[in-house]
Amino acid sequence: MSPDFSIELQHKNNFDLIFGVDEVGRGSLAGPITFGFIAIKKKYIQKNSELTKLGIRDSKKLTAKQRQKIAISAKKYLEKKVIIHISNQTIDRIGISNTYRLVCRKFANIISLKTSNKRILLLTDFFKIKDNYKNLSSLPIKKGDNTSISIALSSIYAKVTRDKLMEFLHLKHSCYDWINNKGYGTKKHLQAIINFGVSNLHRISYLSHLNLGTKTLADLKVNETGPE
Repeated sequence: MSPDFSIELQHKNNFDLIFGVDEVGRGSLAGPITFGFIAIKKKYIQKNSELTKLGIRDSKKLTAKQRQKIAISAKKYLEKKVIIHISNQTIDRIGISNTYRLVCRKFANIISLKTSNKRILLLTDFFKIKDNYKNLSSLPIKKGDNTSISIALSSIYAKVTRDKLMEFLHLKHSCYDWINNKGYGTKKHLQAIINFGVSNLHRISYLSHLNLGTKTLADLKVNETGPE
């Protein structure tokens, strides 16, 4: 089943902006967790919208080329796009679950400067926003990226943005193969951590749960630049 606008249409007349919200990189061993907030122009939120013909779906079900093509094609339909990275250091400090609360605070600060008193609804991929914000409501949707076009599109933009960032970071840390694994725990990535140590972009809180063979996390040096 492909996502559609059925949920958006239920709330379209009650809000000025409806943002789909999703994140990528939650399970990665390195780099940030990246959140996409995507609001589609209201005139395109309709049953037979042109957007339904772009092949929008959960970013995990698309190839890198398909995601990139959709990101380019969908650009003209967007009212607003906000991408927020939460760094690996912050994840280690506050925990992955608390990044959702932090990113909502960051989004509220960003959007309040641009939208004044507009009524905003956030459709999230089944995570709840615990804090209260003026003129901002939220609705968690189970399997949201398979249900809502807005959420699916937010996952695509978050994925495209984070992938580009990890490919750039790979240039300085090529031994970890981030250009291919995007920071996730592939066999090659784990072996590189054992061989070369951890970088300043790794999530130490995640590594402490890994099986690193005969080495412990304390045995691994911090590798700032990667091997020459």
